[in-house]
Order: sequence, then C-alpha cells, then structure tokens
Amino acid sequence: MVALFPIADRFAVALTRKQIAELLESGVADALDCGAPPPTVTDIDIDGFPFLTQVLLGNFKGISLAIEGLSTPGPRIAVLDLSADGLRIPIRSIVTGGEAKISIDSVRARVEILYSDLNEYLAG
Repeated sequence: MVALFPIADRFAVALTRKQIAELLESGVADALDCGAPPPTVTDIDIDGFPFLTQVLLGNFKGISLAIEGLSTPGPRIAVLDLSADGLRIPIRSIVTGGEAKISIDSVRARVEILYSDLNEYLAG
C-alpha cells in the first residue's frame, strides 16, 4: 500500500490539473462576448508532495498556471501567468461543492499584451 501511495498521489494531481483547466476554460468562456475565441489554460503546476494530504487538510502549498489568449473589454491578453501560495480551502466545501471562505497568502501575476493587440485597442 505504501508503494502505491506515490502513484495514487500523482494520479490525483493529474486529474486535478485537468479539472482546473476545464473549469477555468468553461468559466471564462461563459463570460466572453459572442464570437470571442475561448482562452487556453496551460502549464498548471501544483506544488508539494504529498498532494492527497493537502486535499485532506485543505491547505495547499501553491498553484500556478498560465492562460493564453484571454479576451477582455480592453486589449486582448496574450498570456496571463498566475501563481498563488498558501491556499486554504475547507475540506467540506471541496467535497460538497458548497460556498466557503478561501484564504490565500500571496498571489503573483504577470500579464503579457502584444503591441499589435494594444495598437488595435487604442485605434478603436
């Protein structure tokens, strides 16, 4: 059983990465204007081992991801790199999908806007 734990832990991380990407892509796509291309979520990284104990305790070391091609009311964002550390999510809200207070120690973001997208926005 001890030998299978790391395999199960990495499988849980892979499954969580896929779910995060699907939730973000569908959530952002729902908020976009008609005809706007949906963004792509890439480079999802979940820090820490073991991941399963982080889920059980509701304390996550860190999550980082990138969103490419994000349409906004302003200029299009070519790349949004986001990193959050020290996430605390109550386990009950994870299991039930209910509302909960989530706290995050720090969030860092980097936004990349192409000159062509900025010029197109400013021209309008």
